[in-house]
Amino acid sequence: MQQLDIRSFDSTPIHCYLWDDVENPKGVVQISHGMCEYAGRYHETAQMFNEHGYIVFADDHRAHGNTETDENRGRHPGDIEKKTVKDLVFFYNWLKDRYHLPQVLMGHSYGSFLAQDFLQQGTDVKAVALCGTADMDGAQAALALLWPLELFAKDWCPKFVNPVSDMIFDARYKGEKGPSQWVTSDVARRQVFIDDPMAGIDISVNFDWNMIKAFGRIYKKENIAKISPDVRIGIFSGDMDPIGGTKSSKAKKLLRRYQKAGLNAEIHIYKDARHELHNEKCRDEYFRDLVGFFDSAVKAAEPAKA
Repeated sequence: MQQLDIRSFDSTPIHCYLWDDVENPKGVVQISHGMCEYAGRYHETAQMFNEHGYIVFADDHRAHGNTETDENRGRHPGDIEKKTVKDLVFFYNWLKDRYHLPQVLMGHSYGSFLAQDFLQQGTDVKAVALCGTADMDGAQAALALLWPLELFAKDWCPKFVNPVSDMIFDARYKGEKGPSQWVTSDVARRQVFIDDPMAGIDISVNFDWNMIKAFGRIYKKENIAKISPDVRIGIFSGDMDPIGGTKSSKAKKLLRRYQKAGLNAEIHIYKDARHELHNEKCRDEYFRDLVGFFDSAVKAAEPAKA
């Protein structure tokens, strides 16, 4: 794995990870990580893709990981959602110029919402995997509550949000102890998440404001219509993931939205699995499904043989 800092579209240095020690690669997987974490947590996932013939690239999104200093982690000026999607497109084109191979995108949680927006940006991506995802249309109603804070305290990173979210998300898991139960049912891996100082960070009011604002944009019919009918969309959800809704109801809603628009979308649901499928007990099955999903899209993109 290489770590490098690359200046993005607006010259902001973004900390990146590249796993490209692959003999005869067949494609490139770009990973978009979740909120309050960083791309370095996907090393095992990247190695798995390497073993199946894929070069892998990921970046620590703005406000996250090594892209920000310890003091600024969790906050970034301006519309962070739009900027981060522009970063994804910038790096997509950087990878395209570098490798000249079919490209796919995997987005987890917050990264999956960025990926939903990325789908509307006119790239020639072959497939997008939306993991730990949901249809968040309607969430923009919360903007009315956030507006005073965005106006007067947008850089504030309230420390009560994560504990309260944990309490709400963990309520469905009876008889378990400790925080962040919703992240994974694998207790050892959950503890690694808890102990990681760059995971579970506090985020700013402005961060939430701009992400929620994006939900009011990306589900509009005219923006869904921007998604290419040629791209394959895979939705991957644990049926005990609170982000995906009860029995993956919000993930299924997203599937219906895409299928109604005539898009090539499918869903994979994992029984008893929680939010981070790549850290769940069913991760081997999940990895097989991800590779199979990307393989079929990359194979379909190969030029027909004479």
